[in-house]
Amino acid sequence: MYSNRNWNYSEDDGEGLFPLHRVIGNSWKDPVEEEVYVKIMDAWPWAVREKDRYGRFPLHLALRYSKNIPFEMIQMIFNAWPEAVRKKWWYGGFPLHIALQC
Repeated sequence: MYSNRNWNYSEDDGEGLFPLHRVIGNSWKDPVEEEVYVKIMDAWPWAVREKDRYGRFPLHLALRYSKNIPFEMIQMIFNAWPEAVRKKWWYGGFPLHIALQC
């Protein structure tokens, strides 16, 4: 589980993924406790405005893996940067398109 890991919140992992992206993206196989999202968001609130190597913002990922992420966490990510709903990722989808596919 991610709750026991130490993160460098301000750097990517060498693969273009920041901790918030990594935790959300791996949520389908490695459940994440709510406190982990809160710690990452508290330590580095700008993470919601960072793209991963595929041009996805955390909101894109959170919606993609929404079955495994508590709604409150998706809402927290959205509230931290509502402008994300107007951002496409390189594949061309807006967050709404991603949400409708899930």
